[in-house]
Amino acid sequence: MSNVILFLRTIPISLRNSIRAVCCDLYDGYMNACKAVFKKTIPIVADRFHVRKLYRNSLISLRKSELKRLRKELTAEEYAELKSAISLLRKQKDHFTDEEKIVIESLFSVSPKLKQGYQFSRQLSGIFDSHISPEVAKEKMTEWVNSVTTSELTCFNRFIQTLVNYQEQITNYFIARHSSGFVEGFNNRVKVLKRRCYGLSEPTKLFQRLLVDTTGITRFAPGVATF
Repeated sequence: MSNVILFLRTIPISLRNSIRAVCCDLYDGYMNACKAVFKKTIPIVADRFHVRKLYRNSLISLRKSELKRLRKELTAEEYAELKSAISLLRKQKDHFTDEEKIVIESLFSVSPKLKQGYQFSRQLSGIFDSHISPEVAKEKMTEWVNSVTTSELTCFNRFIQTLVNYQEQITNYFIARHSSGFVEGFNNRVKVLKRRCYGLSEPTKLFQRLLVDTTGITRFAPGVATF
């Protein structure tokens, strides 16, 4: 945490004063460092994609346990027919084709728990996709937690605890829908560049190449279309 604070304090005051929100994952060290450096009026926003990964992991955990049960209870042929439905758990129900609806319902017919877990996961995604205020988001998430806790599912218990502990940071997303998507994308570009420049040991040249790859078109060939 101390190293993060030292780094954040190297940001010029003029730039620090221009910051409107801080997006990060749910690591306490980062969030506490930001609270120590930036004004209290600057919201700390939990990255929605990190939050989504957490509750989707809950669904994945349920899927694994249910498939393990079904492998024992169904014949090999019946179990094999369900495999094509597994990937559909990542899709929205509204995007299913007629054929996919039949496939997914065949899985849900033998696993009511998985159907319920899928519905809870999609409900939460629906909240994040809605353009609502933080106050409304808190109400909807509280209703979601109540629905899950009164069900027989336990796979979301760990996520619910996270949701309760970091409710403010998670619902701060709805202030202006900020996320770390740009940073994650930029980091991926840097990783690709490092692989392409394997063996290039001089930092100056590496940063020059990074500058060209990320801003070269706009800096040196303005007006040229990018794809």
